[in-house]
Amino acid sequence: NAHRVQIPIMVYHGADDGIVPIDGSREFFRNVSSEIKVMHEFAGARHEVHHERPEIVELLLSRITDFVQPRLAPPA
Repeated sequence: NAHRVQIPIMVYHGADDGIVPIDGSREFFRNVSSEIKVMHEFAGARHEVHHERPEIVELLLSRITDFVQPRLAPPA
């Protein structure tokens, strides 16, 4: 059903995830129909990227901010 996704989407995955294979995220991402889609693979990160070493979490949060901020409505 990934082809049904037509809204902006950001996918991220830890490259060293031993629980969920990264290939599933890659396939999902390839099949998403949205014209605005971004995927980030975090080297050295495992399943819970947001609970990794501080430098990985900082990079993740930066990538999320970079994706979301341009899509926010301007202040009134």
